[in-house]
Amino acid sequence: MKSQVLYLSWNSIESPLVQSQVLAYLRGLAAKGWGFRLVTLETGRSQGWLAARAQELVQSLESTPAAGKIQWHPVVVPAQLARLGTVTRLWAMRRHVRAILQRHPLALVHARSYLPGWVAAKVCSPAGVPWLFDTRGFWVDEKVDKGGLKAGGPVYSILKRMERKLYRQADAVVMLAEAGVQAAKKHTLLPEYTPVRVIPTCVDINRFRPAPGDPKKRLLCVGSVGPGYLGKEVFRLFALMQRLFPEYDCELCTRSDRRLIERLQRESGVDVRRLRVFSRPHAGMSELLSAGGIGVSLIEPHASKQASCPTKVGEYLACGMPVIYNPGIGDMDTVLDAGQVAVRCSDFSQAGLENTVRQAVALFESPHTQRQCRQLAQDYFSLDRGVDSYDGLYRLLTETQSSGFSGKARFVSADFRERLP
Repeated sequence: MKSQVLYLSWNSIESPLVQSQVLAYLRGLAAKGWGFRLVTLETGRSQGWLAARAQELVQSLESTPAAGKIQWHPVVVPAQLARLGTVTRLWAMRRHVRAILQRHPLALVHARSYLPGWVAAKVCSPAGVPWLFDTRGFWVDEKVDKGGLKAGGPVYSILKRMERKLYRQADAVVMLAEAGVQAAKKHTLLPEYTPVRVIPTCVDINRFRPAPGDPKKRLLCVGSVGPGYLGKEVFRLFALMQRLFPEYDCELCTRSDRRLIERLQRESGVDVRRLRVFSRPHAGMSELLSAGGIGVSLIEPHASKQASCPTKVGEYLACGMPVIYNPGIGDMDTVLDAGQVAVRCSDFSQAGLENTVRQAVALFESPHTQRQCRQLAQDYFSLDRGVDSYDGLYRLLTETQSSGFSGKARFVSADFRERLP
């Protein structure tokens, strides 16, 4: 085994995000020799629930190269304490992580997103352990865009100062899009000496793949249609598909509020008898998408979304599905070759949306589209490529740490080695 890594997630072990993104990467990295102590946040969980989930994790890894290499260390927050807010959860995770660092030799801490990043920033430097800030986007500004935080207010100012400290204290940074890297540099968040990697949200292309036979004629949107998403435009696409191409099914796989969905149906004129609305656990998502069709990803193009990479886009493509998307989201404008695997929707007028639907159907019916979508998924969104990138960054940080450099000198050394031919 190469070294032990402490991985911090703010989500529960049973959340779709941890199941699809975190554990998928950890299994791949464990196969390369890394060992993990996985920390997740569990609120109000019983001992019986914790024991059952721990057993499930062990069983899921038994027949894989990750067997025995991923150990789970849940942070259990009683429900009554959780009601006191985020600060209580941060305190509980910080205390938990400090205890792990004291008991176990660790080579690296991997903090997924901002709140685990704040924990890592507090405990890693005193322990002499390097840490990786896996940003997952511009979290503070995303809260503003979704209406949960007032821009320019005192809380916003405090969080922005803390954000700047995170970028400056981290030993390395991972971002989902090159557009996010450029935005961070523009706002002087990223120090010149900090190693940075762009690793998009990846997909297991061995699991997500087209089913045998002809793909299903349908327009499918997976995910939220609530705040932060262009739900109104998604339903207008459904209405146009029903009118222009009635032989195509319209499907929405979502956990969004039913009242919001009913309102969007009424406003768009969608025939509710011909629209299937349902939810599906992530374990069944590959089966859902493998049937094919046209995938929809319409997201509010706020400035914070420059650092985003929609997970569903890679999953659509891996299953041979062309994508309808809008500009301004991460690197989608450069990654998706509009006209080959995707239709870029930037005109939301009735004529513009009608043109989008017609282009998408023509692309879906092209005999080459499924192969081209699958190829792009393999070239850009493949989980194997993401695992290789994380492996390289882990090695860079642990080798630099063992070389005896510390502080900014260590950062400069790491950056210099990256530039060597």
